[in-house]
Amino acid sequence: MDVWIGGASAAELLRQGRRGAWPRLHGACERRVGDGGRRHAQAWRGAVAALRDYRVVDARHPLAIRVPWAGRRVVAPEVTCLVCARTFPPGTFLLAELSSDGEVLHVDGPELTFAHFAGLLTTAVGNGELSRQAAVALLAAYGMELCGSYARDPARPYGGPCAYRLPPATTPERLRSWLGQTRHLKGRALAQVAVRMVRGGAASPMECLHVVMLSLPARHGGFGLGVPLMNAQLVTTQEVSALLGRTSLRPDLLFEDLGLAIEHNGAVWHEGVDRVAEDARRAQCYAALGIRCFPSTAQDVESFERYEGFLRRLAHCIGHDRGRSCRDELLRRMGDPASRAARLEVFSALRGCGRFGF
Repeated sequence: MDVWIGGASAAELLRQGRRGAWPRLHGACERRVGDGGRRHAQAWRGAVAALRDYRVVDARHPLAIRVPWAGRRVVAPEVTCLVCARTFPPGTFLLAELSSDGEVLHVDGPELTFAHFAGLLTTAVGNGELSRQAAVALLAAYGMELCGSYARDPARPYGGPCAYRLPPATTPERLRSWLGQTRHLKGRALAQVAVRMVRGGAASPMECLHVVMLSLPARHGGFGLGVPLMNAQLVTTQEVSALLGRTSLRPDLLFEDLGLAIEHNGAVWHEGVDRVAEDARRAQCYAALGIRCFPSTAQDVESFERYEGFLRRLAHCIGHDRGRSCRDELLRRMGDPASRAARLEVFSALRGCGRFGF
């Protein structure tokens, strides 16, 4: 099928492909959207029919397809068209194999979906629907999903169940390289800012929320701790290995300069007596390595006020190790009205309803 799926529809298929057997995603050599010629008028109908097994396609949930020029636009309630005549870097597009029958169509690769989301967010900022710091936070979180080991629900990104322990769709290095090779894309400036925050290894949306909230400068809605390592392997000493019976640790977030690890004990992986015992052993390992482990729970991220409580406790924890002046500076940042307002915007966006389709 000479059909090119783009935008939020492509993001849905990427998530679907990462979560299950179909569609199967393969590399494509094309660098620009193809021109289906006379067949184009009928090909999109075949794509709509083929994709009904994967998503709802109707006037309320139209399928986004890319066309090379305005003359190829499709006028139909179940389709929306994205005119795209640019030549992109290699690897921009993927082939989506829909079934064993051999039905194949083109789909935006992860880097192009990242750029498309940046364009949507840039428009939202320009229209006053969203602050710039909230837009940066949303885009960075989406980038970390692409580079992480989880995928949100394709149909309900904010509310549906995530899939975990998946191979990443791309890497931070590839995202940065791809953006460095593109020019004149709407939202590129926003993407260049957000991609600097993107780290690989994210294992859940809550880890990404912590990274954004703790990393952004206070004036931009964060806590100003710097960008941590995510799920990076820490090799223990031989002595610690012998004492505690493990050779390595993978903290959810590690702020090396602070000697601080954040472990998010989510409801999925941290239930039952065995998990409690394992969490306790991990805390012992961190202490043996001279690293302060500060856990978070699902309750800490339920609401903005609960997260504020989490940050205040974290400030006191850091102050215990780094001194009273460090604690007081963190609490001062929290108490600043402008910083608090920005923090509320960023937190609300990250816990939001997915109204931008990503």
